[in-house]
Amino acid sequence: MILIYTDETGINYKVENNQFIDGPYIIYGGLCLNDVKYFHLERLYLNLIAEHFGITDWKTQEIHATDLWSRKGNFATFDKKQIKNFFEEVFQLITKLNINVLIGYQYKTITEEKNLKEREIGKSITSFFHLVESYLSKINETGIIVSDNQNNSRILSDSIFTTIFKEKTSWRSNPSETRKPFIETKYTYESRSCFLLDNIHYVNSKDSIFTQVVDIVLFVIRRVLIYQDLRITAKKPDLEQVPVDRGTFQLFLQSAFHLAGYSESQNDIIYTTMPYTLNWTDPTAIIDDQFYISGIRNTNV
Repeated sequence: MILIYTDETGINYKVENNQFIDGPYIIYGGLCLNDVKYFHLERLYLNLIAEHFGITDWKTQEIHATDLWSRKGNFATFDKKQIKNFFEEVFQLITKLNINVLIGYQYKTITEEKNLKEREIGKSITSFFHLVESYLSKINETGIIVSDNQNNSRILSDSIFTTIFKEKTSWRSNPSETRKPFIETKYTYESRSCFLLDNIHYVNSKDSIFTQVVDIVLFVIRRVLIYQDLRITAKKPDLEQVPVDRGTFQLFLQSAFHLAGYSESQNDIIYTTMPYTLNWTDPTAIIDDQFYISGIRNTNV
């Protein structure tokens, strides 16, 4: 059994200076843990937060990546170098343990149209669930989705998440039931879930270390994609705004990172494997620019 701790980022469509305030991508992601790696990550992560921030009872201090990076609240007294080292350690730990991270993404459109926003959110979620099925199938395991109950059905994206999850799993309890897919893909039966248990397990993020860990992971991924998008649009991105070193992120890409996006032209989900950056002599490179354009940004076209 694989526990898949989920979170989302980039769902805010607010625009300032012709840019989305939380980046150009909607990202839905999952951190995949079996029973062995569950306990290894738990123990090492508890040691990590105790060493860096003096947190000996993690239930008394929830760690949100945004507050941490901005040094707000209980993190105001820690310097930037110490904060960045913590992000580095988290990513090195995930990579060392070969803990797989699954990401469904969608490039956003600047729009006020509610239906378009819903469709783009739905594409990201659909891509995520396709990738989850592919991953579970390869390792011959069942999985359970673990989600933060603080947002359950309170915001639009969570309602869509639940809707698409039920679309993919309900056929097993009622084969004659037909549901119009929120996002239609080329092959009907490929989109049905075989490996996920048919209920989402909701937890409170204050009581779950791993919902906090996946929040940290998605925060960094969002920051990397913001940086990369600014790079290829010649808007002078600041590498200091990326919480991890490019070497750490490259190692993570090769060991643990899996991407999927919806292709409008193919009406299908495209799986992406990121290569090492080709121009390693460029100290500003994290992802190869040409690959980013063709393999990620243009996937949604």
